[in-house]
Amino acid sequence: MTRPAISTTRAFNPKRLRSGGLIFAYVRVSTIGQTTENQIREIESAGFAIEPRRVVSETISGSIAAAQRRGFVRLMDKLETGDILVVTKLDRLV
Repeated sequence: MTRPAISTTRAFNPKRLRSGGLIFAYVRVSTIGQTTENQIREIESAGFAIEPRRVVSETISGSIAAAQRRGFVRLMDKLETGDILVVTKLDRLV
C-alpha cells in the first residue's frame, strides 16, 4: 500500500500538487494555554486551502507517541493513497 505524502509548509509547493487526493492538516499544541491558530495561519500562508473539516487539532504533549493520540490516529485512518498531510513542522508528528 502506498502511504499518503507528508509535507511541511516549508518543503512543499502547493501549486505543484497533482496527487488527485484530498489535503488534510494536523496541528498540535502541548498545553491548553497555547493555540493552534499560528500553525493554521502558516499553512494558509504557504498557499494551502484546506477545508476546516480536514484540519485535525489536538492539545496533547509531544511526549505522547503519535500512535497514542486519538485525533492523529483517526486522521491516519481517514487518509488514503494520494492524500496529502500538511504539518508546519515535523515535530508535530513526533
